[in-house]
Amino acid sequence: MRAQAADIAATATKFVGEFMLGGIALLAIAVAYWAIKQLKLAKDSHIGALNIAADKKDATSEKHAVAYQQTATATVAAIEKLTTTETVQTDAIRENTRALVDLRAAVDTQKSTLDSIVRDAMRRTGRSGGYPATGEPKK
Repeated sequence: MRAQAADIAATATKFVGEFMLGGIALLAIAVAYWAIKQLKLAKDSHIGALNIAADKKDATSEKHAVAYQQTATATVAAIEKLTTTETVQTDAIRENTRALVDLRAAVDTQKSTLDSIVRDAMRRTGRSGGYPATGEPKK
């Protein structure tokens, strides 16, 4: 009986050992499956966040491109307006300078004509109108 009991114990121990080893293997497979599932969920979540960030970046880049284009267009228009204004003002200054030169020449001509008339009148009358004629001593 002892031999038979030892046989049964050996068989039971072998059976329990195999059952525990199978259970541990099954548990290891379940833990590995769960870990892989969690990694896939984390990866999908990360890829989703990256896609959202990329979409936001693209939208922001488009806004910046439009704003840059509008700013560049406005700057070019302002520079053209300033250039036109500068040209107009430069032309006006040139015209005013010419007018001043012409006016100065006209004033010089009238002054010399007036001086000539006054000298002729003083010579004809022999009076200086209270002022001594050129070359006359003061009275």
